[in-house]
Amino acid sequence: MDVSPRPMTTAQCGSCHPGQFSDLKARGGGHRLDCRQCHEVFHVPRRSEDEFVNRMPRCAGCHGHPHENIEMPCFSCHRNAHAPTVPIKNDLLKDTCQQCHPQAAGILNEGSNAHGAMSCDACHIEEHGMIPDCFQCHVPHYPSQDKEQCMNCHQPHRPRSGELPIAADTQSCKSCHSSVYAVWARTPSRHGDWACSVCHVRHGEALACRDCHDPPHETAMLEKFKRCTGCHFDPHDPSTTR
Repeated sequence: MDVSPRPMTTAQCGSCHPGQFSDLKARGGGHRLDCRQCHEVFHVPRRSEDEFVNRMPRCAGCHGHPHENIEMPCFSCHRNAHAPTVPIKNDLLKDTCQQCHPQAAGILNEGSNAHGAMSCDACHIEEHGMIPDCFQCHVPHYPSQDKEQCMNCHQPHRPRSGELPIAADTQSCKSCHSSVYAVWARTPSRHGDWACSVCHVRHGEALACRDCHDPPHETAMLEKFKRCTGCHFDPHDPSTTR
């Protein structure tokens, strides 16, 4: 007769370990396994704390090294192995962000902007991976502006880079350059068909006329009139001439 004990079921484990069992049910994610898949050795008298620690499963046995060469104990961030989907609280991470995010930290440190003087958790509040709403601190350029439009021009870690993509919102330009915008908006020229960022690739800079118009006139005329703005005195409405 076989008198060896039957393996314990997960439900039986939960009867003595209700906290861990509840965590697994609520936030266990991929760890919702048979307890014995991780805890291969248990209910054996331990003679020391080291023996207990050594008996615990090793995260790398299943997960390998998901954070590349980052040398930090898993439990520094993932405090509860039975609830791995619980968001990591940023108070655990604020001094170690650069270890996993060196590129973002490097960009922040190289720039002379207010974001570089702030700690990571000043924006990424409470939980790891939380992306803040820009308007928590910044006033929109115009009342109906969508926060997603901020990212078209401003990189969060280098907000004053000045690079303006073709998708840049002309309404944002108008909020500071209203008089220029008014001239551009009413021009009958083809310039009125193009967004501001087509000519202003970087904030405060503009393409040379000949980057698009080459050659705009005959050689003799160009030799006589060296500057385009000598005749077309306003690039925002080049149809207006002197």
